[in-house]
Order: sequence, then structure tokens, then C-alpha cells
Amino acid sequence: MKLIVSKKDIEYFLNNFLDIAEFDKQGNKHYFLFQDYTRNGDWTLMFYKEEEKWTIHGKGLDYCDESEQELERNELIQFLYKNRKYINNELRSKKARVTS
Repeated sequence: MKLIVSKKDIEYFLNNFLDIAEFDKQGNKHYFLFQDYTRNGDWTLMFYKEEEKWTIHGKGLDYCDESEQELERNELIQFLYKNRKYINNELRSKKARVTS
């Protein structure tokens, strides 16, 4: 799993998302959970393969976003780049779980 250092690494992340993410059979979507440091909770990044649609949803102890927010490609790239530190932390953690 390649970490996100630059914006070109985001393309790699998105192109390999199905291998990195978990799959929710009921919701028919792939999802990736990582820390929402600003609001003290978690972000869920979701991809609906059939619709080719990306969404995000935040949830924590003191908040829960009302619904998923769909992101256009540029918004998605900006969101991922802004949160790369927390995405990378989760990627490192996933890698550690796989190798142990």
C-alpha cells in the first residue's frame, strides 16, 4: 500500500481503492474508514462501483453527518489531500495487520 505524499499518489489510491477498502454487501459499496481529527471522530470514504460515485460521511461521539455527501472528482482529490496524514495512518495500520 502506497502512502499519499503528493497529489499524484491520490490517483494511485483511487485506482487501487477496491483492493484497499472493505466491502459492504448490504449497501453494495466499498468503504475506507479514517480519523476525522478536526471533529474528533471518523470519516468514511465510500465508492459505489455501479454508479461510479464517491461519497463521504463523518461520525463521532458528539456528531453524525445527516447523510452522505457526494464528491466530484476535484473535491475528492482536495479532500483526500487535506486528510492524507490520517489516511496514511490507517494505511500503515492496515499494512501492520496484514503482515502480523
